[in-house]
Amino acid sequence: MSKKQEIIDRTYELFSRYGDALSLSAIANATSIKKSSLYAHFDSKDHLLFHVIDLELQKFDQATLDVLKTSDSTDLKKTVSDFYYFILYYFNDPTKLVFWKRCMLMSEGPLKKKVEETHMKIHQRNIEYITTLYIDYAKTNDLDEKNVDIFRHSFMVLLLGTLYSLFVFEHRVTPYDHSFHIFWKGVQQHLHKNSLSRERL
Repeated sequence: MSKKQEIIDRTYELFSRYGDALSLSAIANATSIKKSSLYAHFDSKDHLLFHVIDLELQKFDQATLDVLKTSDSTDLKKTVSDFYYFILYYFNDPTKLVFWKRCMLMSEGPLKKKVEETHMKIHQRNIEYITTLYIDYAKTNDLDEKNVDIFRHSFMVLLLGTLYSLFVFEHRVTPYDHSFHIFWKGVQQHLHKNSLSRERL
């Protein structure tokens, strides 16, 4: 393992434990190198932290993209269900869950803003991808294309509500099947062109 990779790995562990309050001195001690030597790899603590966080964001981005690329545009329920349960599965890893909680709890400042902007781009890409599938599906399945904004908003509420629930309660409280059922029931009841076609979904 290279020294740079060791720094990244130890920083991941320390960030999960202490958040952005961790110091370069703590990182140097954990890697048994001089604090000044850290600057040979990273310009500052924020530079190092963003690099570590961005690596995790890239992994999450690729994982969600892989799920969406295998989605079936002819089965909207399966597509959104697969994506929703993938999110639950991804954060079933305690290490990832703690790391992302620390990201949420970072102090206000340029680093947090940069992380939030990067995360939001991923989130928006995923939502737009699923929104496009909704529009394609609506054309042949009696859904009203005009309701795409309602669908997008409802799915965002479901996802973000689930994520915040995971971060707060972890997996001690898990009404997630029920949450998805309520979401899909709303799609059936409110997004069809007429009530007679609801059972076709």
